[in-house]
Amino acid sequence: STAQASMERQAIGSDEFARYVYTVEPSGKVAFFNRATGARELEQSPPSLVGATVLASSRSMFGDFIAVGTADGRVVLLQVRFLPVHEGGAVAGVKVDVRERGVVALDPGGRAADRLSYLEEGERKFVIGQVGESDVALWWLDDEGTERRAVVSIPDGQKVTAVRVGRTGT
Repeated sequence: STAQASMERQAIGSDEFARYVYTVEPSGKVAFFNRATGARELEQSPPSLVGATVLASSRSMFGDFIAVGTADGRVVLLQVRFLPVHEGGAVAGVKVDVRERGVVALDPGGRAADRLSYLEEGERKFVIGQVGESDVALWWLDDEGTERRAVVSIPDGQKVTAVRVGRTGT
């Protein structure tokens, strides 16, 4: 099915303390697994994803920013933060915080994104997603905080195989 095929494009991340591996599940939950044992230890359900069907998700290389594309055409922007818990001068544990950073209607036509990429730099946010066989939608906040959008169509005979926002929003 389309949902199963899209979940092959699933966000996977890890914390810098080597405690957890995390992923976004089709139900919208962010699940955290113990890196050493593989056991599921935590899960968080961001409010904007409760009851949603996730079709695609991605994680940035820096900052643990996650874009989550839903079947109803929304892209929920998240950030995962890991905070060390110190006891006796050593890291005894890690507190996990999943923060919502916004919800974006990526495509003016309401199409769901099949592939996604998301990055924040300072106050600027950039999201790109494949919203059709030959269409890529872009959404960003410029330096003044104004929302911008564009849809780019790929010429006939060509295929979109990946989307990625670069470190300068390109």
